[in-house]
Amino acid sequence: MARQKKAKRQPTLHAPPVTTDNAVETVTASPSLRQQRRDKAMAATASKKRERAMLIGVLAITTLAFLNSLNGEFVYDDQFQILKNPSLNSLANIPLMFVQSVWQFMNAASPDAVGLYYRPLFNTVLIINHQLFGANVFGWHLVSLLLHLAATFFIYKIVTQWKLPVPLALTAALLFGVHPVHSESVAWISGLPDPLAAVFLLLSLFAYEKYYRGKFWQDRQTYILVLSLVAALFAYFSKEVAIVFPAFLALREYWKPAHEGSVFERLRVAAQRTAPYFALVVINLALRYAVLGFLSKAEPKAAAITTSEVILTLPSVLLLYARFLFVPYPLAIVYDHNYVNQASSPLFWFSALLVIALLVAAFWWTRASQVGRWSLIWLLLFLLPVLNLKAFNPQESILHDRYLYIPSIGFCILLALALYHLSQFFKAQQERVFQGVTASLCLLFLALTFSQNRTWKNDLTMTTHALQYAPNRPFLHNYLGAYYFNKTNYTQAESAYLKAIDLNPAFYDAYANLGDLYRTQGKLAEAEQSYLKALELGAPYSDTFYNLAVVYTSQNRFPEAEQQLQAAVEKNPTSAAALYNLAWVYDQQGKSAIAEQTYAQTLAIKPDYPEPRINLAILQAKRNAVNEALNNLLTAQTYAPDHPVMLYALGDVYLRMSKYQDAINALTKLIQREPRHRLAYTMLGIGFEGLGNKEQARANFQKAIEVAPQEPYTNTAREHLAKL
Repeated sequence: MARQKKAKRQPTLHAPPVTTDNAVETVTASPSLRQQRRDKAMAATASKKRERAMLIGVLAITTLAFLNSLNGEFVYDDQFQILKNPSLNSLANIPLMFVQSVWQFMNAASPDAVGLYYRPLFNTVLIINHQLFGANVFGWHLVSLLLHLAATFFIYKIVTQWKLPVPLALTAALLFGVHPVHSESVAWISGLPDPLAAVFLLLSLFAYEKYYRGKFWQDRQTYILVLSLVAALFAYFSKEVAIVFPAFLALREYWKPAHEGSVFERLRVAAQRTAPYFALVVINLALRYAVLGFLSKAEPKAAAITTSEVILTLPSVLLLYARFLFVPYPLAIVYDHNYVNQASSPLFWFSALLVIALLVAAFWWTRASQVGRWSLIWLLLFLLPVLNLKAFNPQESILHDRYLYIPSIGFCILLALALYHLSQFFKAQQERVFQGVTASLCLLFLALTFSQNRTWKNDLTMTTHALQYAPNRPFLHNYLGAYYFNKTNYTQAESAYLKAIDLNPAFYDAYANLGDLYRTQGKLAEAEQSYLKALELGAPYSDTFYNLAVVYTSQNRFPEAEQQLQAAVEKNPTSAAALYNLAWVYDQQGKSAIAEQTYAQTLAIKPDYPEPRINLAILQAKRNAVNEALNNLLTAQTYAPDHPVMLYALGDVYLRMSKYQDAINALTKLIQREPRHRLAYTMLGIGFEGLGNKEQARANFQKAIEVAPQEPYTNTAREHLAKL
């Protein structure tokens, strides 16, 4: 394009002073160029200060909106993912997070991946948080809030990068900061992947824009581009949804004004600039496949859901997500929304029509706004991965507020644009109207967010709140039952489990949990029936078979217990508890050889498990393999030095080896722990007798008769005492 010529600066004319008899009147000359520059710089500095102060205000208001989330307890998945996750105990475990699934700790010995997620950076942050805060829940919440504030800050920076007015950028950031739909991702600790991925995505986009549209492109300061690529990779490692980011960059490059190049040129630039980001996606997917063994997999409980049901359900899901964004009340952890299985259902065709209308209106409205188009693309692209409805547990919910955290970035920019454009109709009052409407909407959002945060205070408030809006959701009643069970409120727990079963007679989770409740109460017959019903309905859990076996062993029904434990091991071959109990059941039935073999299998999985090692040693001692028995007992002693059965077995082995003083030492320690042990005094007497200390031998034999007169083994004490 031809450059437009600048008008020549006209010389400034200065009027001469007008003189009177008594005074001289001077006509003030125009400010000098230097003064104009100084005034302009001062005005720019003042503007920057105001802008900085307003940004701090946005972050302060966002903090206020989530302030009451800082005192919430560990809830929902936090109980397992944080409080019962042994992999968080050491920073040395960080490299392991890159070669295992998120839930691998639930069955660390399994050669197969546990769960559907590969999020190594999320797991790394959990480890770091655990080292910093331990079980101090405040610190965990603070990290979530700081990440949310960082995301809010970067939204402001990116909108200003896109050359929109500062008030509009501040509005977009504030709307995002206080939007109620973000409560789940910020107030719930295990919602951390969403703000974590968002921060890295926005940092990557910010650096990308800086590099390609700022001075860094001309200066070839490639560290900015490297920062963008590293941030993108970290986003991919935080949550799966981030992998659509390169597609956004490509569309962002393509949809530029027509005068910025031909279609071919824009395609070439888009491919060239985004290729490294796509390459990182390939690396992430390759690692995911290597670790999990698959790229995508249906949730086991959604396996029966057909593709047609997913397609028919998508419009209503999209419509609900739109409602959560525009009207974020009420919100809950679970929504009572089921799959649609007929095209004739109004839930399908009516929702489809409304969604199409919304999309047409959105594309029409953003047709003349480049930033509007980019924001809409962001919203839609980051919604796509969460529409894979077969990846969710349908018994729980196929919609979650947290899935909108990253897509809502685009929505909040669009909403800010809409408010700004609508205020232009008021002409002279434009600024006041824009500020007033923005303040009112943000105040409403803040109040709703503050209220929604309270539902995440603990498991009870979370569940009872959700039940207000989904009272017929069996999952919620089952979860409430588990809450009461953990609080030993067995009456309320039973009522909740039965309510879940009443709503869904095929809900095997509730039957299994009811079995746990009855077993804990000693109602073994009721527990047996509940477990059998759960298994009949298809409960796939190793624990259900295992718990039923516990019921049988409590009644000395060893053949039935053996059958259930074998099934438990078949379901989960790396379950050390199931293998140990199976070995014990073999032992009780006199199947010593297979019992030894199964104890050894248990120890191969969990070498520091004391009971199977001790029991294995006892069996070895019985067949006079005393050296093997001693080695196992000494190993067990290193991690269970005061275990009473270990001390008894150690004393027995030493007696068999005629190491009387060692036997006396072990048995004396046992008696210190259990002064009325029914066998120890007889064995101790034999030890002293072996050393020739008849007085001590006699005293211990007499003590054995006093402590356990009816014990058959005490007859040995009587026999030895008679000889002494």
